[in-house]
Amino acid sequence: MKKNTTTIFNDSDCLTKDEIARYILQKGDKALERRVEHHINSCELCSGAMEAYQQDPSLLNRKFSIEEIGIRERKVVSLISAKWFLTIAASLGLILVSIYGIHEYKKLTQNDKLFSQYHQVLAMDEGTNTRGSNSISELTLDNLPIDIAEDYNQSKYEIALQKLDNLANSKPRAEELIFWRGMCYLELENYTKAISYFEDARMNGKVYFDDASWFLALSYVKTKDFDSAKQILNDIQASPSSNYKTKAKNLLEQLN
Repeated sequence: MKKNTTTIFNDSDCLTKDEIARYILQKGDKALERRVEHHINSCELCSGAMEAYQQDPSLLNRKFSIEEIGIRERKVVSLISAKWFLTIAASLGLILVSIYGIHEYKKLTQNDKLFSQYHQVLAMDEGTNTRGSNSISELTLDNLPIDIAEDYNQSKYEIALQKLDNLANSKPRAEELIFWRGMCYLELENYTKAISYFEDARMNGKVYFDDASWFLALSYVKTKDFDSAKQILNDIQASPSSNYKTKAKNLLEQLN
């Protein structure tokens, strides 16, 4: 024999079906309204039951058997579980996005710090000691117009770059012009262009090989191409005459 009941929740603290019915049908007093509204804000079970009854008011007039109560409570619990799942999923999503953002920000900050730590502007009258009479360059540094060096050393990189480009019309393969255009692009923060010129100076010249290798590695660090940077730094370390051996060793240790 089935036993009927008119209440779903046995906890005396929870709302009765009658209280829920009077609230939904607006037959309760102010005290009931306050009790219901206060309670459903802290009780997921009663909140779910309230929502279920509001969606189907005909349930208020029904009496439920124990078996039906079990089914109804499972539905309410499922509704509550779904809400909790969506809430937790959304929260986890926000947490993961935040963690990823923080991670990427830290990586970017680390790249900038490493670049700033090791980058020093190379004056146009400075460089490696590999220049000399055996240079195969079409153009020596001494033949560069002095105003280009002055513009570059005064951080007028765009003006210096334009003048270097003009010279390159007649001497396109001059090592000096290739390397110093790369330096101008580096200081102008156009790292893609800088990498292109440094690779050219490194692969096809001798005079600026060491300088081009070092600044190429720094450009790779700045653009987060760490594998390429490590390869160049290892080459610098293996060179017996490089002026950047110590710096390359230290930077490589930090990247690893």
